[in-house]
Amino acid sequence: STILLGHWRGAKVSVLAAAREAAPSPRIAALALLDPVNVTRYAPQSPRFPSATAALVAGPAGLAALPVCIVGGGWAHDCAPEGANYDTYYAACRGPTWMTVLPGAGHFQFVGGGGGGGAGGDGAASPSSSASSSSDSATFLQRALCAEGPATGEAVRAASAGAVTAWSLAVLGGGVGVKALQEEEEAAPPPPPLPAKGGKRRPPAPPQAAAAFPTAAWLDAAEADMRTVLGGEAGVVAVRKGVV
Repeated sequence: STILLGHWRGAKVSVLAAAREAAPSPRIAALALLDPVNVTRYAPQSPRFPSATAALVAGPAGLAALPVCIVGGGWAHDCAPEGANYDTYYAACRGPTWMTVLPGAGHFQFVGGGGGGGAGGDGAASPSSSASSSSDSATFLQRALCAEGPATGEAVRAASAGAVTAWSLAVLGGGVGVKALQEEEEAAPPPPPLPAKGGKRRPPAPPQAAAAFPTAAWLDAAEADMRTVLGGEAGVVAVRKGVV
């Protein structure tokens, strides 16, 4: 199974790629979209630049059922404008969808590496870093065009990675954590004894009902972890649909 992950236009490309794959062969298990952007005045809709949200609304049935995780930046409206940002993707999704918004995150704070930027020469972010901490891989022009929020780049990336990891485990693990799976296995009744030699073959056991996807408790724990990572005003706001 494949989970497609993308940031900005990469998120849009991930949706369009999933729409292409959904009809002939459902190889894509889920989507994870980081501060996604769809059609804007800089890239208006055309045959060369189709709408990803339109694909989510009217695409193949395989895409309609696809679980989608969205992480948005609440400080990113200058580069992820309303009408083309994470809210439009969330509204267009038809399957199980989990969206978390990081109010203190700017658009390019989702990308980068190492220590998450900072005023120091080594690029390490300190707990007291605020909007002055920049994304390692963002250019000067990108930082000038896309404002950075009060959250550090390191915290934004850590929270995003936590969301994507939680969603991947929910998708691939049936919506429950590893501990819950172990507890289920321990509580399961032992299998019936094998038949005596020469006896009739035992009929196959009925299939076990799959856990509901994804469980709200699993995502509750992930959101709590994200709030801990971001802390204070950077917080996290989460909404869900198709989640039990």
